[in-house]
Amino acid sequence: MALAVVVCAAWSPPAAADVVELTTGQKLVGVIKGMTPKGLVIEVQGRERTIAQRLVLSLAFGPARPATPPAGGAPEPAAVALPAAAAPPTPADAAPTPAESPTARREPAGPAEPGPTPPAAKTAETTPPAPSGSSIVLARLSPSTLRDAMQALFDLRAVAVPGTSAEEYKARVVQATPLVDRYLADDHAPRPDLKKVLRTAMRLYAFAASASSVYAAKGDFAGVGRDPAIAECPRLQRSIDRDAADWKFKADDPAFAGMIAGSEGLPDLWACASDRLDAVGKLLAGQAQ
Repeated sequence: MALAVVVCAAWSPPAAADVVELTTGQKLVGVIKGMTPKGLVIEVQGRERTIAQRLVLSLAFGPARPATPPAGGAPEPAAVALPAAAAPPTPADAAPTPAESPTARREPAGPAEPGPTPPAAKTAETTPPAPSGSSIVLARLSPSTLRDAMQALFDLRAVAVPGTSAEEYKARVVQATPLVDRYLADDHAPRPDLKKVLRTAMRLYAFAASASSVYAAKGDFAGVGRDPAIAECPRLQRSIDRDAADWKFKADDPAFAGMIAGSEGLPDLWACASDRLDAVGKLLAGQAQ
């Protein structure tokens, strides 16, 4: 059996290296940057490579890499489309060529037949429903803290759609959070059923914002993948399971789960949060009449 060759070229891999094993026998050691419709993006020796899904055999995440802010202060979070994936950094529909990796085995890249659909090409299941018109008349709701919280969440749901900028979405989350928190802390609003559902909706919307920020910064995917919010969204868990099967990864790998949650999993999170708002509408139907 031929030995798999690690692409190193007189370079010592970092302690927090990720490893992508290819069907050609190569192992790429570097930093996984994310996924695009064209494949898996990994940075090797300062250069990004996009590896087609059909060439990826297995993947192993290294320890989380701590952020290293520049000397001038903390970096601004990178902008990321929500969730329409940005154009791939450097399209490359095959493994690195021998010219780029002198130690790589000179073997064919493998059969050209297409593999499973890449994770970024999602099915209709993960497309969030358009914000439906609520039958709730907000002006009739009481107390005012509930009214304000519902208005903030409806406004947030309106921008939780593909194409919204990360900055706008995050700003709406920041605006909605204190209004929802104020209702949750209101002792004059003793509806634990409403509070439980609203708390979950807000948590899912906020988790979507933080997960996408981590994905944009290529940060601690594993930390995102361990967040309890994932368990509160069955749609997202199904997407993680499906993508893991397609890519032959482990669905219970926190880093893989976090990478999916922060990218094409955002519509799943939005849909789960929207479902919670619809449930609130049913609970409030009697009061709003």
